[in-house]
Amino acid sequence: MAAALVAKDESGIMISIIRIEGTGYNYKLTTVSLSEVAEGGERRFPRRFYNFDSYYNWLQPLVGEGLQSFPPSLIGRRLIMENSQLDYNSPIPLYHQIKDILVARITDKHWKTGDLIPTEIELMKEFDVSRTTLRQAITTLVNEGLLEKRQGKGTIVKSLKLTGTLGRLTGFAEEIMEKGYLPKSKLLRSEFRDDLFTEKRKLHIPDNKPILLIHRIRFANDEPIAFEKTSWPEEIGNILIKHDLNGAKFYQVLEDNGIYLKKASETISAVNATPYEADLLGVSAGTALLEMTRLSYGINDEPIEFTQTKYRSDRYQYNVELNR
Repeated sequence: MAAALVAKDESGIMISIIRIEGTGYNYKLTTVSLSEVAEGGERRFPRRFYNFDSYYNWLQPLVGEGLQSFPPSLIGRRLIMENSQLDYNSPIPLYHQIKDILVARITDKHWKTGDLIPTEIELMKEFDVSRTTLRQAITTLVNEGLLEKRQGKGTIVKSLKLTGTLGRLTGFAEEIMEKGYLPKSKLLRSEFRDDLFTEKRKLHIPDNKPILLIHRIRFANDEPIAFEKTSWPEEIGNILIKHDLNGAKFYQVLEDNGIYLKKASETISAVNATPYEADLLGVSAGTALLEMTRLSYGINDEPIEFTQTKYRSDRYQYNVELNR
């Protein structure tokens, strides 16, 4: 038995195969060409993966060091299903498989913002499912803000709007990937500064010590979502500065170096975009932005990160679940 995932990169199409050898969790990760698989490779899709990181996180406990053989050219590339066929024998509900396929068509821009998606009848014929199953998939995407039903018109693709969940300590890239989008960053500046006294007080840094300041624009599917300013103590800055800050996932870098976050406090407020911020985010000056200020603490309860992130309010919102 083999599980196949197709990946696109500049050199063409490659197939990543997980071959199960023997029993238990004994997996071997190999890569073969599309033609080799077409000649007789078995194609199963046990789970939907939107990017390398979600694939890696799922495989790592099973494969361990075997992941080192994964082709570097695929790292960071978006993984997509090789086709849109449903697996009727899969434990994953059919409506969820359909939902994943429709999400891929939206995030791959096969369907663009404002486009009408095919009718229920057309999709029922394509997937060979009941109206109830299809509507469950569509309703889920409507509730998640990806689709919108228009009376007398049909169902259209909504503009990208992400919903963050309070109460979880995650980075931007991790949060975006969980929602099925491709995160990107553009580094604007990175430098050690000794004149940022507000940030130093937050981080408990003496006035005579520098801190690392990093400014980045954060993207989801190539669309600017947020302007991020992060400040770090010098010892952590020396670790981060060695990495490509355009693509680095800060929390992952820290954990790779034995530095773990324990908790964080956040403040959320409404601000207006300055002309500079508006230009970066593709909005008009004075547009309302959602500002998140985060102070994160290490396992010794000392602050190690101070971040100010300004989100486009038309592309990002927070959700809070309340119980009584």
